[in-house]
Parts: sequence; structure tokens; C-alpha cells
Amino acid sequence: MSSKIISLSYPTITSYPGRANLCALLEGEPNSLSWVMENFIQTESLYQHDKENFDVDFFNIPQINYISHTAVEPQMALCPLISYNALKRWYIKKHYKDYTKCIKEWLNNEYCVNLIGDIFYIPCYKSQKHFAHQMLVFGYDDINQIFHIADFFENWKYMFSTCTYSELEEAICSIDRMTSDDPALKYLSYFVEDMTDVFFIKKNDNYENKFDIERVKITLVDYLGDTNLCETIYRCTNRWHTNENNERVFGIKHYDNMIQYLQQCEEINKVAYNFRAFHVVSDHKVALLHRIKYLLQNEYLNDWQMLTYFENVSSICTQIRNKIIKDSVTNQVTKCSKIIDDIIGVKELETQLLRNILCNI
Repeated sequence: MSSKIISLSYPTITSYPGRANLCALLEGEPNSLSWVMENFIQTESLYQHDKENFDVDFFNIPQINYISHTAVEPQMALCPLISYNALKRWYIKKHYKDYTKCIKEWLNNEYCVNLIGDIFYIPCYKSQKHFAHQMLVFGYDDINQIFHIADFFENWKYMFSTCTYSELEEAICSIDRMTSDDPALKYLSYFVEDMTDVFFIKKNDNYENKFDIERVKITLVDYLGDTNLCETIYRCTNRWHTNENNERVFGIKHYDNMIQYLQQCEEINKVAYNFRAFHVVSDHKVALLHRIKYLLQNEYLNDWQMLTYFENVSSICTQIRNKIIKDSVTNQVTKCSKIIDDIIGVKELETQLLRNILCNI
């Protein structure tokens, strides 16, 4: 076989690589799309005044990640539509001629390949520094000697791109040469031992998902009420369960944490560098928008005006995110009075719309 490309769709959720890769793999088919539509509803948020920290994430976080078997297995268990395998890097080097041969073999068997590479060696990242990051390989072409890869490339936007066989080979081998104190592993140093795994992921075509509208209802109630019945009923996992001060809040209260964080940044004249949290909020609204469209198309709802109203919610959250990113990049302290008015308004609008949806499904 001289070429192979595994079909991916541009994902709804792009805030973190593992989640973006999972959605890219699943969203293109009706069976797997239905599973995506009943997940990624609840959020949890953390605001720590003493640490000047604000974070938001989806509550149950199924994703494709690069960490070890023990850590990945519960994540994968959240998504029955995914099958995965893993090999240690030392095993690959021992039993294959090179990483390229191994990757192509698994791609030919319908597996995408998730691994850590040094982005310095891959031109589409346009990186001037050595930096370790996970990427998804989803195809190859022997004629042009290229791999098809997915990750956050130029301006850290999730994209599909290509690199040559030799570029990816060097990017992987560069990680093999690194030690735990290497500056390139600044944000991944605590995963060094687990980065020796290369993961192989494919869709589980034997699993048929039946869309669970009751789960959607329960999770929307949780989201609006700062409760988490879904955790008990569906045994979801969460990101900050071990937070000793129990500072997390659920659902729509992430807006309140957002306001407190921006007010603190302005008071202490600090740039709001944690724009990833605002990106997650924007992603959450895009996901809700897609979910409303899905409910309308499948006749769980019948008022298409709801879609128009929620497009406004999504648009406002995207504008807020873009403003925070711009201020962060230009090293500006965000003047938050106008933004806070927008946050208060969008929270009220979203609450009304979701309550209306709950009354009609």
C-alpha cells in the first residue's frame, strides 16, 4: 500500500489536543456523533484567589492522550467507540527498522497514531525552540514521503497538516534523547516516564450507540443548577476531584468565576494569561450550539428559533475569548467593565434558553 488516510472531521471542541483528536475521529459518522452529542455538556470550574488562578474544563473528559495505560484506560472507558493499543518506544526501536515503518503498519490497520514529538523539527509548527508536544498521525503517502498529522500548529490553532517521514522521525528521536530536566519538557516533565508509550487508536465499529436523551436532560439540569447527579448515575470522572478545598463549581457558574478572575487581574494590574480557560468556555458554547441543531434535526425539539438565539450566545463567548487572547499576546491588562457586562448578559440569555429547551424535550 503506497498511501493511507484515515478520515477525520474538523472537531467541534478544540481546546485541548486529546479532546480535539477524539472529536475529529468521531464526529464524521452518525453513530459516533450521537455519542458526542450526549457528552461534553457539564463543566467544572476552579477560581483560586490566593493563586490568581482560573480554570474551566468539561466535567467528564474522555480524550485521546499520550499518558500511560493506567491513566488512559479510564479515559478510554468513557468512550466505548474507541479501541486502543500501546507500545513502548524501546519495543518499537527493537522490533521495527524505524518509527516510520511502525506508524505506517498501524495506519494500514486503520489505527491513528498518537505520540510525542519535538515540534522544532516539524515546519508547520513554525517553532524556533525545542518543545515536546503530542500529535496525531492519521495518514501517509509514499510517493511524496509525507505523513498527515493533526495538532495545534501556526498560532496554536488546531489544524490538519503534513510533514515528511524524516521530519517526524527526527521529532520522535529528539524526545528519546531528552531527560526529565530538559527545558523542552517544561510543561510535560511529570509525564516523562509515560511518554515512552506510543498509542494506536481507532473507531470501534462493533459498538452501536443509541442516543440517550435522558442523559442529556439530567446533565443540562446539573449544568444549570451547580449540581452533579450525572457523576453518580453515569460514574463520570473529573479533573479536580482531589482538590482539597473543594473549590470547584459546576456548570453555568463558570461565568461567575470568570468575572472574579478578570476583576482580580484588573485590580492587581495583571495580564489574564490563562486564555485557555476562555477558549474552553467558547468551545462549550459551540458544542451546545451543535447539540441544539442535532436535537432539532432529530425532532427532539421543533423551535428552530432557539438555534438563532444560541448562535448569539456562542458569538459573544467567542468575542470574549478573542479579546482575552489579544490582550495576552500584546501584554495588555484587560479592562473588564464592558466584558463583565457581556458575561452577565450572556449568562442570563443562556440560562433562559437552556431552561426553555428542558421544557420542550
